[in-house]
Amino acid sequence: MPKGVVCPGAFSQGRGLQGGPFSPISPLPGRKVNMANLWAAQWYSKNHLDGERRHILYRDCLPALFRTRRECRAFIKDRYGYIKEREDLRRQPHGWRLPRAIKVKVVKEGEA
Repeated sequence: MPKGVVCPGAFSQGRGLQGGPFSPISPLPGRKVNMANLWAAQWYSKNHLDGERRHILYRDCLPALFRTRRECRAFIKDRYGYIKEREDLRRQPHGWRLPRAIKVKVVKEGEA
C-alpha cells in the first residue's frame, strides 16, 4: 500500500476540514487542487488464509481522518482497543492486529 492515500471525496459534507493546512497547487491549467496532510486509522491483519491485509477504516461512511496523530490513536484505542486483550483474535485464523495511525495526503480537485 502506498504511503499517501488520495481520497477525492473526503472534503464532501464539511467534515471539519475548512480553514485547515491547504496548499493550493495547479498541476493542470484550469484545475484547482486543495491538499491536506491528515492522519487515518489503518486496519492491519495477517493470517494464513488471506495473507497481509490493510485498509483505511471508515466512520459514518467516510474515511476516519484526524488532524493529529493523538486524535487518531485515541479513536483506535476507544473503538478497537479490545483487540489488545483478545489473544484469540490475534491468533490464527483471524490474525488481527491493533489498527495503526498513518499519515495520508487528501486531495480535492475541482474546476477553477
